[in-house]
Amino acid sequence: MAPNPSAKQQESNSGQNSSSNQSAGGSVSSRPEAEISPELTAKHDESVKRYPRLHLTPGEYVLMEVRRHPIGLISIWAVVGLVVVGILALLPYYGMNHDSLALAFVVNPQQLPAASELVLPLLALAVLFALGGLIATYIYNNNLFYITNESIMQYTQSSLLSNDEQQINLVNIDDASYRQRGLLQQVFNYGTLRVSTEGNENSYRFYYVASPQRVVRTINDAMEEATGFAVRYRSHHRSGDIDRNRPDPSQF
Repeated sequence: MAPNPSAKQQESNSGQNSSSNQSAGGSVSSRPEAEISPELTAKHDESVKRYPRLHLTPGEYVLMEVRRHPIGLISIWAVVGLVVVGILALLPYYGMNHDSLALAFVVNPQQLPAASELVLPLLALAVLFALGGLIATYIYNNNLFYITNESIMQYTQSSLLSNDEQQINLVNIDDASYRQRGLLQQVFNYGTLRVSTEGNENSYRFYYVASPQRVVRTINDAMEEATGFAVRYRSHHRSGDIDRNRPDPSQF
């Protein structure tokens, strides 16, 4: 019995339709994700140039750089200043009381070094303390805190050869708060920043933060925006019709 040409044509058409459907299905699953908007790209490039030490992901940019309040340097240089002044004041005191000191130590005045012989050692000691103050200032100023549109980065410098980096994703932050205690912190507007994460009993603290209210407000705004982005991103990828429901890339 001869095959029916119309049946063959129907089979061929159904095969073509099936292959085209498979091809369409494959193209849907392999469609690219929403691209980063030019505005985000420009902000990202600017942050990369301005903060080269940061490892920023594509589309990530810095919202705020948080530095320690300069008041923390007062205690450092107060100690250094007192020590240096004391060392320099020791020279004239020693010269004027040379014989009295020899009598107090029950030694011959000639056995004690002359004041001129102590100038270089005492000056070297004063310079050493001043150098220590500069090192302490460098360490203090290199404790930095960055807020980006995706995360928080903390750089902790405890010595010249010891530093630590911590990064927290904004969507994982459970709470951001600050604490100001005492009249001094209220008057000069600085305090302690505290950030805690979900499921982690430990909290991250950053001391001597200038304008802590503004910093916490920036973190909360960034958290709200990042959470909204995550919700839009998930709903976008769960939608069946990606082309028609694709949100504007500027929303991301």
